[in-house]
Amino acid sequence: GLRQYAEIRIRQTRHYNFLNGRCGEVDYVRARAAAAVILSESLRQKAVQWEQLNGVVHAVTASLFPEKAAELLQQEARKLFSGHAVEISLNKADGAANPVTDWIRNSNQNILITDMANDFRFSEIAHRVSFSSFIGAPIRENGAPAGVISVSDRTPSVFDMDHLRLLSKFSEIAAVILRNADIYEKT
Repeated sequence: GLRQYAEIRIRQTRHYNFLNGRCGEVDYVRARAAAAVILSESLRQKAVQWEQLNGVVHAVTASLFPEKAAELLQQEARKLFSGHAVEISLNKADGAANPVTDWIRNSNQNILITDMANDFRFSEIAHRVSFSSFIGAPIRENGAPAGVISVSDRTPSVFDMDHLRLLSKFSEIAAVILRNADIYEKT
């Protein structure tokens, strides 16, 4: 009796371990499937953004005058980064630039700030600005900054490198469009 009981318990333990291992495999497969869904959604969102960027080119190239092109670029940037504050500051018509925009113009570099209060470059002025998250890119003409495009939000950690890459491509397109409009106006 005791030996049979021990053998039954050993078989039960083996079955339990076997089933437990299979449950672990099922959990792993479920986690991988969930990660694949998240990746798929992320890729879908990026495809939509790049399609919107393509739409920017078609919408803005219809204008041949710099002022109108800049206005259309501003409108398209607001669509592309909807829900966030978007600013295009051209050197010719420079308004009230913020210190980060000045930094972009002076350094001629893109910038990503996830939390203004914790960014060592701007910690002294964090209390003077109305945003926490920020991305910006220079609009370059012949390698020199001809303006700056920036997107900001009051909430920290809103932007990541994908947003900055998208903005950088937008600034490259904006530079070409503004250059072409300027050439047309001069002609």
